[in-house]
Amino acid sequence: MNQQKFYCSKRNHYVKREEYYHQGEICKECRSDINRSKIDDYTGIELAEYLLHRSCIRVLERVRSDKKEAYKGVKCDWKKPVKMKEALMNNTEFWSNWVELSEIYNEGRRLPNSRPTIDRIESNIEKGGHYTMGNIQVLSHGENSIKANSIKCKVVFIKGLNVVRITDYESTKDVMKELSIPAYSTINLFKDSGKILSVGNGYSILIQTPNGMLEKQDSPLYKGIVTKQKILVDYDTGKEYIISNNQYSFDSYGIWIDGSQLITA
Repeated sequence: MNQQKFYCSKRNHYVKREEYYHQGEICKECRSDINRSKIDDYTGIELAEYLLHRSCIRVLERVRSDKKEAYKGVKCDWKKPVKMKEALMNNTEFWSNWVELSEIYNEGRRLPNSRPTIDRIESNIEKGGHYTMGNIQVLSHGENSIKANSIKCKVVFIKGLNVVRITDYESTKDVMKELSIPAYSTINLFKDSGKILSVGNGYSILIQTPNGMLEKQDSPLYKGIVTKQKILVDYDTGKEYIISNNQYSFDSYGIWIDGSQLITA
């Protein structure tokens, strides 16, 4: 089946759905070019409002997408970016903090880590971790990254097909430091997912947080196979004879750590 294509009027070409910005009827690459040219001319309150609008767009894009594990099931109180922006600007505390961080971002050569972001105070959706007025705050991108990696976790280390150790860590940042992995966001997406993540050199890991819950999957992640044998042993010779050998398979929607034991769900 041919994938539907969408027309970008700015560059006069067609792109895939995931490469298209529907609100502007242009491709996302063109949208990025336009945004970069706009932001260079903005300062003060104008810059702060623009950055907030862009962040509101990203929030809605994240909650509407089902591709990122970290945002599955997350809801937002607003349906349109402009309405969300207006509500946050009317929140005196939030808007004051946002303007302050925007000034720091502008005066500090606009480095990515100093850019203000919309952060969920509680990220666990079972505890109300949605984008609501009472559950959001302003954090710089750098602070947001540190927060995301400061949660205690238990990690299963797998070499080949064997579990070699299960270790507790104070944060996922410590895990990444040990494994020399700089891409923090890659690890974040796999916490409490029940998925095994390859980290190179023949090793894989499984990450679980203390109060986490196994992410619900729409389809099985793994297939388990159980082999049952009946063995007859000759007491005189010690020789073993296999008299039956049966295998049973089952689908697994994720792997979870219960104490020091691995279980499937």
